Amino acid sequence: MRSRLVPVVSYLISNLVTWVAAALAGRDYFNPSERAKWDSQHYLSIAKGGYESFRCIDRYPNWPDFWCGNTAWFPGYPMTIRALAATGISFELAGMLVSEAFLLGALLLLWRLFDRKITAGSIGAMALAAVFPGSIYFHVVFGVAMCLYGLMLTLVGIREQRWWVAGLGAFVALSTHIVGVIAVVAIAASLLFGWRKFGWPGRLWRVAAATIGGSLALVWSLWMIYRDTGSWTIYFQHQDESFHNLGWHDPWEQLVRFYKLQFRHSPDVADHWLTAHSVAAHQPQLVFNVVLFVLILAGAGWLAWKRELLPWQAAAAVMVIGAMVMPLTSGAWSAWYRHDALMLVGVPLLRLPTPVWVLLVGISALQTLFLTGMWFGGSLI
Repeated sequence: MRSRLVPVVSYLISNLVTWVAAALAGRDYFNPSERAKWDSQHYLSIAKGGYESFRCIDRYPNWPDFWCGNTAWFPGYPMTIRALAATGISFELAGMLVSEAFLLGALLLLWRLFDRKITAGSIGAMALAAVFPGSIYFHVVFGVAMCLYGLMLTLVGIREQRWWVAGLGAFVALSTHIVGVIAVVAIAASLLFGWRKFGWPGRLWRVAAATIGGSLALVWSLWMIYRDTGSWTIYFQHQDESFHNLGWHDPWEQLVRFYKLQFRHSPDVADHWLTAHSVAAHQPQLVFNVVLFVLILAGAGWLAWKRELLPWQAAAAVMVIGAMVMPLTSGAWSAWYRHDALMLVGVPLLRLPTPVWVLLVGISALQTLFLTGMWFGGSLI
């Protein structure tokens, strides 16, 4: 019974840290509108009225002539909000509850990957999960927690060799954001190292079915956008023209750009201690994320060298690489801290002594506090 409470405690600690950060920033953590900033409004607009696309200059004469609207966001998360809001609660509250539910679900699945056994490593991993870099996005009206849940479910499916579970997880992940494609890639790659209880015909059709099933999320997403706008390609046009997020970008150049980017708080934010001291928290955060990325891959390498790397762990390593690399190659300057948060799927790969676990959790908790201050200060998009 005690071991079953571990993911719940991790979830509550995550909320506690975020609540403390909100309080230090002078914000009401339990007010849904405080958790609905920037892109949250696009998700909510899709949930309320579907997709729309227009040239910015047609509606805002002082804006440049590029695409505006909400067609750069996928429908999985907003459609879930719409379903919950049908009960009569506000869309903002529905968005907050959907995010919280998927975060708790993701932590339950993470604990399942540890076989629900209490060890120094599993407790360290669950503590790190509670304050994982970028975890503020698990609590706000963004699709990150839902994407994380999909990735975790994909790993469970690969581990338990249930193709439909893996495919469903990939569908959930990809329906929330294009970065969810890392789940599809991980399933396809698992043909090389997983599904060993089946012969080759069984492996092939299961991996193919799961891969196709997950990929259908992209078809469904583009169809939902087409249904409202009449265009199959507007998502890509919007991403390319308005955000320059298509095509190849030099990863090192982007890494330097992300680090040097200057954030500013909204002018209406009161000068509370945390918001005053957190405006540059993204810089140490990026360094910490790179260190964490190296540690996770080092753990995977160590397990592979000892011939102990399990198929689902190899799939998790593939996802971690994708989560780190995608924003660097796509030029997603305003999203890297969200994508990097999905590296949480790689926490089970860490192989660390207890003092290092304590240090890692402590640094992550401090960074989470300051990065959350940037969110409540209106800086992070």
